Amino acid sequence: MDTYTVKQIADMLNTDPETVRRWIRKGKLHAEKTSRKEGNIVTVADLNKFLKSSPKYAGMAAGAMVAGVTAPIAAIPLVGGIAATYLTAIKKQEEGEKTISREEIKRYLAEEIERRNSSIQQKLSTIEHIRQEIVYDQQQIAECSYVIERIENEEGHE
Repeated sequence: MDTYTVKQIADMLNTDPETVRRWIRKGKLHAEKTSRKEGNIVTVADLNKFLKSSPKYAGMAAGAMVAGVTAPIAAIPLVGGIAATYLTAIKKQEEGEKTISREEIKRYLAEEIERRNSSIQQKLSTIEHIRQEIVYDQQQIAECSYVIERIENEEGHE
């Protein structure tokens, strides 16, 4: 079972280790204390549970495999975002496990950049479309207000 130290989690989430310890003390993140010297360890399952329950990190939690990887290369769980995928791969390589190569990670990340850029462009297009709809609705409101004003002026002259 994969486990992470407080420092590893802090690095993955780009936060201070004391913040991670605070989450543990408050019960937001479940951890096991291995020893006073070594501190707490957190399982992948507990980390993912925390990430999914935290609005700030919910988008990072996934049990997904890196796309486009074929057997027999072992899949890397996406624990704390894309950067964590790379860190996890390095950790597994250091532990002697067969994992995704650096070239495969680079290819995946380049594809991810392309997907994200495409997603951004689509969202920007949607925003522009919504802005145009807002302008149209504002024009309709102005026209309705104008007609109401005209009707009220005509009623005052009768």
